[in-house]
Amino acid sequence: MNGQMNGQMPCLMALDCAEWALKVTEAVVGYNQMILHSPHRFLRMLAETKIKSISNQRRAKWETALMNLQLTVVADNRTNPASLMENEGSAHDCAEVIICDRGHFIRDEPFSDSLDMFVDGSSFYEGDTRYTGWAVVEGKTGEVLAEGSLRGGSAQIAELHALKAALNLALKLTAGENSSTNVNIFTDSAYSHNVVQSYGPVWKRRGYLTTAGTPISHQTVIKEILDTCEENSTKQCRSM
Repeated sequence: MNGQMNGQMPCLMALDCAEWALKVTEAVVGYNQMILHSPHRFLRMLAETKIKSISNQRRAKWETALMNLQLTVVADNRTNPASLMENEGSAHDCAEVIICDRGHFIRDEPFSDSLDMFVDGSSFYEGDTRYTGWAVVEGKTGEVLAEGSLRGGSAQIAELHALKAALNLALKLTAGENSSTNVNIFTDSAYSHNVVQSYGPVWKRRGYLTTAGTPISHQTVIKEILDTCEENSTKQCRSM
């Protein structure tokens, strides 16, 4: 398993292994018919799921290999060596597992009749001095719920601090008697959005390391964000 797949869902690891197995046997099989047996529903995964944690290039490799006309993919639950892998887990729906990988606290659509928070961060130079700050604003009234400045740092880290502050506010606002309150958090930062919606679970399983084995950028604040993610809906919106 290469470094890029380390930390991915077991179903996706199996899919990558299937593509590799087909590639290394290509010289032997040629253009003859082949049957691939697996307990995973590879074709359904490719046809019905949007896998945000892998690149379009890798997905194209999988589709080219698994959707070959000379290949028949059979869903087979019979005992095979793969079933002895400790991370294989129990019977499951691969597509459903991938869709739910972001965790129970993430939704694809915002709540209705809820409290909306908008977060933003920025960084700029004035002369030789760099100013970096962030804010959390209530959507309906425009009230500034939280704000702060950072000593140096990029706009990217400012966006992350804004998101972390909004998540902490949301947890307080939905605690106790207000547990039925729903909160939407909107950000114009694709990076912050993807930290929660796409890459977070992979980084967490990987121990917050890159594919090269080095710590990810902004490791501390990203870990805090993922640890405080609860029943909130983090959505990306256009920059105001």
